[in-house]
Amino acid sequence: MFKKIIRNMLILLVVMGMIFSCAAKTRTIIWKDKEYKDGIIDSVLIIGVTKKTENRSLFENALKEAFKSEGVTAHASVDVFQSDQKLTKDNIKQKALDLGVKAVVLTHLFSITEEDVYRPAGRKTSHYAYTNRYGYYFGHMDSVVNYPGKYEKQKLVRLKTNLYETQTEKLIFTISSRTMDPKSVNDIIRSVCKAFMQDLWENDLL
Repeated sequence: MFKKIIRNMLILLVVMGMIFSCAAKTRTIIWKDKEYKDGIIDSVLIIGVTKKTENRSLFENALKEAFKSEGVTAHASVDVFQSDQKLTKDNIKQKALDLGVKAVVLTHLFSITEEDVYRPAGRKTSHYAYTNRYGYYFGHMDSVVNYPGKYEKQKLVRLKTNLYETQTEKLIFTISSRTMDPKSVNDIIRSVCKAFMQDLWENDLL
């Protein structure tokens, strides 16, 4: 029974490791207006600047839910503008004033590039190699594998997210996010939303 519990725990750890290793990794560069003195952001209008309506909707609604989970009143532009309406500085500000939000969040794609990333040599070991039953051992001879170091091409997606004060149109806060090797659009969205909210918290804006 004890061996079975240990085996199940090891399997769980391996699965968790696979999940986290597959998740996109986002790093951010932050700028904040040091003269901003109006406290936390309690209401926002979110705008994803992209020609792809589906991606815009996915991003805006994901960030809207992230804000709402922190008690912030949030509106996605796809919900408050007509689908065929062109967004301009003037109608964005007017809509933000009509909604009574304190700030406007704008996010746009900066670039998509490929970079050579070095993967160091490593070793992957399965617990099956240490079983005292030779049948299991020979069934999993390939469970101990040495990997040589190598260079790999990885996609790098850069987005910029700006936070503007509604009344003055002044830039309050910005992050430039770098998401390495995302597996999907949803992967990028989850990673960027998480990074943005964390950065807002750390800079006393939530």
